Amino acid sequence: MPSIERGLQADWPNGANDRVELAVIFAVAAAALLGSPARGVAEDSFDARMGHAADFVHQQLSRSTLTVATTAYPQSTNATGTWNTTAASAWTSGFFPGTLWLAHQQSADHAWDSLAEAWQAGIESQKSNTSTHDVGFMILGSFGNAYRLTGNDAYRQVVLQAAASLATRYSSLVGCIRSWDSSSEFRVIIDNMMNLELLFWASKNGGDPVWYDMAVSHALKTAVNHLRADGSTYHVVD
Repeated sequence: MPSIERGLQADWPNGANDRVELAVIFAVAAAALLGSPARGVAEDSFDARMGHAADFVHQQLSRSTLTVATTAYPQSTNATGTWNTTAASAWTSGFFPGTLWLAHQQSADHAWDSLAEAWQAGIESQKSNTSTHDVGFMILGSFGNAYRLTGNDAYRQVVLQAAASLATRYSSLVGCIRSWDSSSEFRVIIDNMMNLELLFWASKNGGDPVWYDMAVSHALKTAVNHLRADGSTYHVVD
C-alpha cells in the first residue's frame, strides 16, 4: 500500500502559507468588491460592480507591469505591499502572463497582448522542463491562453512540447505522473490533478493521443489513493 505523508510544510520553500498565487490575490480582490448581489438588486447594478472590480484588477496589473521586470514573476507580496518575484522555473511563473492574457480577453484592449507576450517570453524554455509536473501551470495558463485568444500556432507548438515533457514523468508501472523527484520514492501530490489539463488539451489539439490515457490513469489512481472516505484528500502519497 502507498504510504501517506502529512505535514510537509518543510518541503515547500518559505512555507505553503507564504506562497500566495497571483490569480488568488486578484480573485479575492474581485470578490471583496463584488460581494453577493442582494435579492432584488437590479441587474445593471451588479454589472456596474463587476465593471468596477475588473477596473480595479486592471489597475493593479498595470501597476505591477511598471515595477516588475519582464524576467521576474510575481508570486507573493511582502509587508510593504511590493512583489516577491521568482525565476521562470518557479511553479507559479505562468500565472502572471496568464492573467495579462485574461485582462486582454476581458477588456479587448490589445495593449495587454504586448505585456503578456513580454512576460511569457521568458518562460518559453520551460516547455522542455522534464524535472517538474508543474510545467502545466507554467505553460498552459500563459501560452495556452495566448493560443486560445490569438490563434497563433507558434503558441500551440509550445504547449504541445510542454505536454511531451510532462508525459516523460509518467510511469506505466505506477499509472501516475511523478510530482516530486526522489531517489527512493515515487511521490504524487494532489495538486498534480490540475496539471492533467495540459495532457488532455494537447491530446486533442495535435499531440499524442496516448497523453489522454495517461491523464485518465493518473486521475483514477488519485481517486483510489488520495481520497479519504469523508471526501477530503491526502496531500502526498508515496
